[in-house]
Amino acid sequence: MKKSILLLFSLLVILSLFSSLIIAETCENLHKKVCGTTPNSLIGYGAVDICNNCYACGVKDNVCPEDFYSIVTHKHGSCRNCPDPDCSATVEGWVKSIEGNYIPGAQILISTGTKQIPLQDTDGTNVTTDNQGHYSSAHAIAGLVKFYASYQDYDTEIISTEIIRGSTGNVINITVSPGACNSDCTDKFGTICKARCNGVNGCEFTDGRLGDVSSTSSYTSEYIASRCDGYVPGTRFPVYENATNIVYAQCCDMGKIVQPRPVLQTTFAPGTTDCIENLGTHVIKAKYKGQTVKVVVKSWDSTC
Repeated sequence: MKKSILLLFSLLVILSLFSSLIIAETCENLHKKVCGTTPNSLIGYGAVDICNNCYACGVKDNVCPEDFYSIVTHKHGSCRNCPDPDCSATVEGWVKSIEGNYIPGAQILISTGTKQIPLQDTDGTNVTTDNQGHYSSAHAIAGLVKFYASYQDYDTEIISTEIIRGSTGNVINITVSPGACNSDCTDKFGTICKARCNGVNGCEFTDGRLGDVSSTSSYTSEYIASRCDGYVPGTRFPVYENATNIVYAQCCDMGKIVQPRPVLQTTFAPGTTDCIENLGTHVIKAKYKGQTVKVVVKSWDSTC
């Protein structure tokens, strides 16, 4: 009898584990985007549906969608284009100067988008190079990522690569060089915007005062430089908006973008209100393409 109960319990455990591997590539009750994209593991923006909870790539939630398998697509979840902090691999490498000398004490950075974050090991400590310029980590974020090195006032090359979840033997060597400035406000390698370059060698970050839209905006070139420091050229962020326009600065002396604010249609066309009674209007704040917008909802009773 005890053996039968134990066998039944074991089968239930196995079935439970197996069922946890069955996922829906697109969560049915989606409450989040995957790096701003509708979940789809086939194009590297995965999400896993576990007990009606949606776990998307790119979010630190102790769930790696790549650990799960779908009976719909017959593929594992994929976070290739939206690297997930819970999907990791092992990496190592050396940091050298442009002259070929090993650099000790350099901090290793990793990026899944436009901004670098410290590469960490499994114990949560930031990874730096030892006396031989060597570093290693068993907790590097997998996917399409970029590696950098930070050392004193040196500039770093950017190593773009793809790290496979659970893989080992990934060797990422990085070269650094004494800091310099290009005329477009990038560093020596031309890949990262540097606030220190503002006013040097012809570099001038976009002046955020934007007189063609508002003479009262106080965003100076120094402010734009500080916002853009460490980002890749072309990264943009809103610096001013009024009733008609939203203005974005583009990092690394790439000018500004002026976009009209969305126009809300809150009225009915002539003749369409003849059959309407008990008209109600509700205004709801929401997010659209990263911006706060007002959604106007109208409800009514039809008498026709």
